[in-house]
Amino acid sequence: MSSVSIDAELAGLVALILLAMFFAGTEAALISISRVKARSMLESRLHGASSVLRLIEDRNRFLTTVLIGNTIVLLAADSLATFLFIQAQVPHAAVWSTILMTVLLLTFGEIIPKTITIGDSEKWARRLAPWLERVAFVISPLNASFLWLTNGILRIFGGRPSPHGPFVTEEDIRMLVNVGAEQNVLEEQEREMIHSIIEFGDTIVREVMTPRPDIVAVERSMLATRALELVIKEGYSKIPVYEGTIDNVAGVVHERELLIALANGTLAHVSLTSLMRAVEFVPENKRVSEMLREMQRGKYSLAVVVDEYGGTAGLVTLEDLLEEIVGEIRDEHDEIEEEPIRRISEHEAVVEASTNVEDVNAQLDTELPTDEFETIGGLTVGLFGRLPAVGEEVVADENVRLKVERTRGRRILAVRVLHNGWKTEGEGEE
Repeated sequence: MSSVSIDAELAGLVALILLAMFFAGTEAALISISRVKARSMLESRLHGASSVLRLIEDRNRFLTTVLIGNTIVLLAADSLATFLFIQAQVPHAAVWSTILMTVLLLTFGEIIPKTITIGDSEKWARRLAPWLERVAFVISPLNASFLWLTNGILRIFGGRPSPHGPFVTEEDIRMLVNVGAEQNVLEEQEREMIHSIIEFGDTIVREVMTPRPDIVAVERSMLATRALELVIKEGYSKIPVYEGTIDNVAGVVHERELLIALANGTLAHVSLTSLMRAVEFVPENKRVSEMLREMQRGKYSLAVVVDEYGGTAGLVTLEDLLEEIVGEIRDEHDEIEEEPIRRISEHEAVVEASTNVEDVNAQLDTELPTDEFETIGGLTVGLFGRLPAVGEEVVADENVRLKVERTRGRRILAVRVLHNGWKTEGEGEE
């Protein structure tokens, strides 16, 4: 065997190892880049960003190209190395060539290139992506054949071929926000607001409305002077007007209209009907995101929520919707309220009856059922199967008992949650 032939074969082996490095490094760099980051790079007009985005948006094509290219390179390198060992008459040539190529390809074809490119994935992705696109174009017939074959096999076994996203899920965003808060990139208030925005689209009106028993409204026949007194006392800018019962809301009267009538000296002589404006009605299962858009388009800030039978279920305002994003909005009329969940001792907590059961579970580390009842008050009544009296207890699960703390008429106002014992901070940690 001539020295020229050996040199050519060694050069070919080196070239194959370099190609393995290219495929491994490109794969690691592109996998480390998110679709959002790729779009940001493109908007910044960085060289190679368009190739990065195209490959990331068609991950099947990108991964198939890498796998085909890498497989061809590895087989060719192993075959060439074996051929060289046989020509050199090395005993057990196949065994020794396989061992040598395994070490070389793992070291130079996988570990080193991936370590380098992951360290600065953006730079290497922009440098390598255009070259991978060229390779993908050259082997496109082979690429298409393998994709057709694999998609067919997936369909046979009930799989879903060629998924195209989403590449950023809701959980991804939540995780990024939490990491940002942990690293002090985001304030805690900002973290909570972003989480609220994510959940906003899934929230329905029933979850944010003022429930029927808490509605402050006036009867249509009430004197306008009395209505103004009530509006001022309660601190509302507008108040529903009903006829007969709260199930028959006729409209809404604004504090401004009452004050104008007072200033004109006509308040004692006008009826609420003449001051009343039309009111909007919405179903209780309407999404708050849709409700907010409708309020913006319709330029109204209060709506009556109706149940499936057409009765009044509650009242929702623009402030209720905004509070789902930014948290409690207080003005000069709002009283300072106690926390809805107050831990009294190691085994007890007092919870306002209107508190969502999921919030109770999250704050008190309980596992109360959330399927049938939204509030802790509703759950308590459901477990009793009747309206309980103050001081009565019911077992919720093996660890929790619920005790009626306060009532008003036929309504439960607060519930005492009795637990076998919550873990204190740091308990269970070594």
